[in-house]
Amino acid sequence: MFESGEVSLRSERHNADRRAAADRVKATRDREADAARRRQGCHDAELAAVDAGAALTLELRMQIWHIVDLAAADPPMELRYASRGTWTAELLGARNGVSLGRQHIVVDQPITGPASAAGVLHEIGHQRDKTRTTSRLIESEVTAWRYAMKHALVWDVNCLSLMRWALGTYIVPAKLKGKKIGGAQIRDAADVYNADVLCSEDTFNNNKRAIEPAALEAFEARVFRQEHGRHFCEHRMCRDSSAVAVARVGGAFVCRSCKPHAIVDEHIRRRARLSDPAQIAADNAVFAEYKRQRAQRGRA
Repeated sequence: MFESGEVSLRSERHNADRRAAADRVKATRDREADAARRRQGCHDAELAAVDAGAALTLELRMQIWHIVDLAAADPPMELRYASRGTWTAELLGARNGVSLGRQHIVVDQPITGPASAAGVLHEIGHQRDKTRTTSRLIESEVTAWRYAMKHALVWDVNCLSLMRWALGTYIVPAKLKGKKIGGAQIRDAADVYNADVLCSEDTFNNNKRAIEPAALEAFEARVFRQEHGRHFCEHRMCRDSSAVAVARVGGAFVCRSCKPHAIVDEHIRRRARLSDPAQIAADNAVFAEYKRQRAQRGRA
């Protein structure tokens, strides 16, 4: 009886260890899949921004990655962008977006600056709003814009202008064939008042913000780690051998404190290379050989 009970206990421990190992493997795979989805989301958003003519600066990339992270939170949603010349862009118009709650999809303009980023955050806010109802559209819009204002990394006058225009399309009645249609009703007075407060100068002054230099440097290090992995500073003058690299200058990994010195060193090396007669002759010889091989391929 004792031996049988001991075997049963070992079997239960073995099964528990197997379940724990399977759970760890599943958690690792889930993290890897989530990281892959985020990388793909950032890539798609950056590609859409470039196609829209935006300069992919570090500040813009930081805003894009921040929005992708918010969209990936539970429950995750998919972000799609209306590229120029597509039927989606024609359907949405120049400044509109749509949030499809049941499908967990947001379709909006490409993120090219703070205003377009606020527009995408507004559509995300619709899906994060658990009290959204179709009977009180103005309240729903105010709540979504409040979410965008709270979570935006940059909130400037362009964001304020877009928010005022968007809320105005729900409050101010439109004209169709000389007749007024839509617009707010007397029962919406409280929601219109909240919209006025949200769009006021005092609210804007209390919430306007820009990306801090320290946050931008931390994001630059994050991008570098994702693209190059974890490396330590290789600069010859670095005093901290355990300093984590945040950039690559001239083929060498450098930390934040050594980056300015490495840039100066690389600039000096490039000027010396351009002024060296032997190096100029070697470069000309390589270029002449390249032209000769290209001419031979053309004749063939």
